[in-house]
Amino acid sequence: MKQRLKGRYGILAAVAACCIASWIALGIGLGLGVDTSWRLAFAIAAALSSEALMWTSAAVLGIGLFEMLGRMRRRARDADQSR
Repeated sequence: MKQRLKGRYGILAAVAACCIASWIALGIGLGLGVDTSWRLAFAIAAALSSEALMWTSAAVLGIGLFEMLGRMRRRARDADQSR
């Protein structure tokens, strides 16, 4: 189970790194005064990577929540069977 957990958070870290890199690229592009088409491309990349980060973090947290609920359900079932 720890290997699965590590993998999920590894994916989240990779998406977060991509998001941070795209926002840095947008900031550098705006600071250097690049052409309008490049600004648009950087802004779209930053927006899409932010959206991907939000969905990925929601998926990671949701999977963790469902696993926790399953453990709680098993504990309750085991407690009822032991009575």
